[in-house]
Amino acid sequence: RLITFLRDPLETALSTYFYVKKLGRPGFSDDLDHYLTHYRTGYTTVLNCADGNYEQALAHYWFVGITERFSDSIRLLGRMMNKDYFTAPVLNVTPRATQPSAEAIGVFRSNNAEDYALYKAAVRDFERAFGKFEAGE
Repeated sequence: RLITFLRDPLETALSTYFYVKKLGRPGFSDDLDHYLTHYRTGYTTVLNCADGNYEQALAHYWFVGITERFSDSIRLLGRMMNKDYFTAPVLNVTPRATQPSAEAIGVFRSNNAEDYALYKAAVRDFERAFGKFEAGE
């Protein structure tokens, strides 16, 4: 059974940027806008999603959690695995000293439109499954 978690593509890019910057990698750009306009999340490639068939790509996974709903994802996954719920710790939080421009975010979203569509399909499926879980189904 395959399990994966997806994160909002912009959050993935920002998290990666600030984490790598914190590590002090030589030659890493200090220009957040430049970084964002060139960053590709690659979700559709990694999840083997061809021709916009998001449902088929997600159907290969027994469980798809959503990072922004991490606690709820762990609760639902635990239920599916017949395990007790536990509070999962959030580790490795990196402070964000700057914010990208609206223009850079727009270019990023355009460049990663397919990954956003896949992410939105995963969120929709998660919301549906979590709603059933909360209803006791």
